[in-house]
Amino acid sequence: MLRWSKKKKVIVCTIAVAALVCSFLFFIRYVPTGFVNAYTIAEHREAVKIDRVSTSGRGSPATYRVQSLRNPKLWFTVKVARSSILELPQNVIEDTYEDGQTTYQEQLKLDKVTGDIEKLGFHGIDEEDIILDFFPTHRDEDGVSLKTLNLVSEDELNFRQFKEEELPRLHQLKTLIDKSGADVSRIYIDDEYTLSHIRFDGYASTTPLSPEELYDYLRNTNWEISNYESQVKWESEFEKIENERFTLGTDSTDLIYQCTDFRDEGICNEISLTVRYEHNGLTSENEHLTADVTAILHLLEHTMTELESYDLFFVEELDNTWYKEVRFTNEEREQFESVEQLVEKMF
Repeated sequence: MLRWSKKKKVIVCTIAVAALVCSFLFFIRYVPTGFVNAYTIAEHREAVKIDRVSTSGRGSPATYRVQSLRNPKLWFTVKVARSSILELPQNVIEDTYEDGQTTYQEQLKLDKVTGDIEKLGFHGIDEEDIILDFFPTHRDEDGVSLKTLNLVSEDELNFRQFKEEELPRLHQLKTLIDKSGADVSRIYIDDEYTLSHIRFDGYASTTPLSPEELYDYLRNTNWEISNYESQVKWESEFEKIENERFTLGTDSTDLIYQCTDFRDEGICNEISLTVRYEHNGLTSENEHLTADVTAILHLLEHTMTELESYDLFFVEELDNTWYKEVRFTNEEREQFESVEQLVEKMF
């Protein structure tokens, strides 16, 4: 049986302790998790979990978004300088712990109504709890970071019937937030199933508004609302001119056209319209081409009186690719005395 002398035992224990100490020192000096925690514990008495890290390139400072282990609703960032070659952490440049603390205080107020907000069909990002956030670069005149509430709608946002379907719950949402007393500067709502969204800016988020006032303001600041409002108004006219030869719009959206500019009151006054033909639809083989273009232009120029300009995009499809393309604006169309001349020259 191997017997170690007392001296050997002391040496082995010393080596083991030294290895542990060196490992710990390496961990808190060069491993991001250890480095960041060494800082947050020393400065703020907070052990944290790194949620994500962002950089602007090799050797650039790394900004760690961290979550308190003691208080999961406390979030802040720690910005760390890194070496240019090995990208090892060197020193902490700044942190946003104070912003995180003020946001947490507002979160406590908001928590009183988060259950009611969820009943309206909203939840936090990635199915998480409803959490207030802040952007260090967005501050008010007193230097206080602006608090942002990011929500996801469980049901698809109904822009076609926005005033009837969405406005009531959006106004209820705003009423609940106002009732909580939480300082929420902006509200961002994303559709869980599409790329659609609704944004409440500082005015809409902080000003008491009636449902009608909220609607008027949102439609002026969220173009998607006015876009669909225009579609609902004019889609029956487009249905009258559409035929078996061409299709209006694209497959990527249920919109016939895209509004590209609006008047101050949120009225669409500039559009981009795509007209899709099958193969040879934009050639002389289509004897109805001039009549089709005439009908489309008459609708844009005489029926849609609110329009001030348009961009027309005619495409000929072959095997799911755009085989031929013709594009012109209202200004280019005005260079021709007749539709016949336009078709002859551009098609």
